[in-house]
Amino acid sequence: MVYVAALLVVAGVALYVAAPLVGARRAKSAAPSQGLDFDRAIQQRSLAVQALTELEFDREMNKLSGEDYRALRAPLEARALGAMAEIERLRAERHADADAAREAQRVLPPIQPVERRLRRLVYCPQCGDRVRAEASFCTECGASLNPVKSLAMQAD
Repeated sequence: MVYVAALLVVAGVALYVAAPLVGARRAKSAAPSQGLDFDRAIQQRSLAVQALTELEFDREMNKLSGEDYRALRAPLEARALGAMAEIERLRAERHADADAAREAQRVLPPIQPVERRLRRLVYCPQCGDRVRAEASFCTECGASLNPVKSLAMQAD
């Protein structure tokens, strides 16, 4: 019975420790690949440049012969240049997408102003009395019911 309990504790600890690893794999597979290619190319370039720097340091310290240095440097340079070419290609794609989005915004027709019709007042703006729609003046107070004339008179 003690062995079963110990086995369950060990299995629980193992699952607890392995959970972040499994979760990271799921998160990577669920993440969009748009920025992953660019990040991967940046990482590859950084690793290749770092390896070239260390290789140069080893040559300066006389840890490598000239032949070994040339043999090791060629693949690292090719790897760094390939990563740099990939970065430039991805940047060009980003700029092309941004230019296409800007161009799509330029294609939109200009906004046309909305025409508003002035409608006849049904209530007098001065006294609030109800008037007929075809009337030009209020029968109660004599105010003009034409909205343009009313605004002009109020401004004076």
